[in-house]
Amino acid sequence: MLRIPKPIFYLLTCFVTGILRGQDCNEPEIIDLGDLPLTISGSTDGAGDDFNMTHDGLFGFDFDDLVYSITLAESDTVNLYIDLCNSGLGGAATNYDAALGVFTDCGNAIDSSFMVYGHEDCFCGLCGVLPGYDGNLGFIPVLTNVYLEGPESGNTTFYIVVDGYDGTGTFQMAIGEMLTFEEYSLADDNSYVDLTFNDTVGVFAVDTLNWAPNPPPFGPMFVIGDYFGIEIEDNGGNANSVSVDNVTILEQGLNPDPPGVFSARFDLSMPDASGEEKLLISPVFSDWTNDGGSYSGPAPMNWYFVPFASDTLKVNLNPMFPPTIDTSYDSLANDNSYVIIQFSEGIYTDYADGVASGAVNINDFQIEAESLGATINNITLPNDQNLAAGGGDDIMKFHINMNAASGGETMTISPDSAEVIFNQNGVPMHPDQQISYELYDRSSPILTFDPDNAQTGVSPDTDILLQYNEAIRYENNSLITDENVDT
Repeated sequence: MLRIPKPIFYLLTCFVTGILRGQDCNEPEIIDLGDLPLTISGSTDGAGDDFNMTHDGLFGFDFDDLVYSITLAESDTVNLYIDLCNSGLGGAATNYDAALGVFTDCGNAIDSSFMVYGHEDCFCGLCGVLPGYDGNLGFIPVLTNVYLEGPESGNTTFYIVVDGYDGTGTFQMAIGEMLTFEEYSLADDNSYVDLTFNDTVGVFAVDTLNWAPNPPPFGPMFVIGDYFGIEIEDNGGNANSVSVDNVTILEQGLNPDPPGVFSARFDLSMPDASGEEKLLISPVFSDWTNDGGSYSGPAPMNWYFVPFASDTLKVNLNPMFPPTIDTSYDSLANDNSYVIIQFSEGIYTDYADGVASGAVNINDFQIEAESLGATINNITLPNDQNLAAGGGDDIMKFHINMNAASGGETMTISPDSAEVIFNQNGVPMHPDQQISYELYDRSSPILTFDPDNAQTGVSPDTDILLQYNEAIRYENNSLITDENVDT
């Protein structure tokens, strides 16, 4: 899939005497979400203290300010990153102790309940060496995971206010959507997971000597697998550990696109999953210390230093146990004409291109019954209806034809060979799966006469002996005795 990432825009907020666009809530600078990511350069010097909060000493917002607006339609959502930390690319860098916040109202003297997000300390070393500012770099604000949500109907406007915690000055504000997982694809056998991101992802390096941001290294030294952690939530399942064997970049930004990785394949090793487990995938966090302050944040970022959201992607693992035969389910017909077999899950006769399909058939099984010439004539549902054409039934009736058993013989049914019967995830039934039955006696007793039948010259006073090859009973299973033999 060809991707065309958005370029970053630099907007310079400028003014002439007495007229300043973006000065107050009545005429805010409008930010279109379709333009993200973008960078806005401006100055609060002389802008006027138009935005105020009650108890604003807790947050700042009591110096000259500029106001920007973002409008979301119904059901719209966005997770933003907003910072004043850029070091002056394309415009003047932030050079004062600024305040930054997102509000649902922009009236005068609002209280803190209207604040959606307030400024924090510097995030992950994004504060570079800022010319003209000698204070603690940790005072340059940044907002992360600014999750905004539109109303159920109509539109909602949010206000971004650039103010001062202590004074006024120039600033450069970067706004973009937080990096996150856009989609994933798990191999049917859990052997790999493909991750796709909503923008190119790289690794942000920090020079701890001068706290300056360095462009992400996208050459051979860049190993994306080092910046995402993968673990297992077993939930009582069989798989309780996972390791990443290899990471392959599937798609990346190439000139003139910003460099970075759009998607990557993580090859995995783990015990066979039983289906209750989940993969937990999240960005690796890094820690730095500067000017006595400690900072922590996700290592993966895009080319414009927009970081990865603190997201954990949860992926349900596919059950990898092979289908089995329930050997405790004994359902041999009294006349040996059929058996009903219960399987541990739905089974199929074919698996290709990630899809299980087709009802099993008589060629998928073999039957042995001690020289009785047994064959499977048909396989149906227990009510004699046809199996689902697409497969997936887990209980079936096997119709059998064989010579009459004399009782005590063993009949065994099993897969015909390896990899002819599959579950929905393509795991084949092991060929050693089988179920055995002790057959019922279906052979008629054999009667012999002494003297032989049709023998001539027999004396009238000769005792006639009737002899059977096995014990016999009446049809109602009652014993034959001397007293009732002639009834």
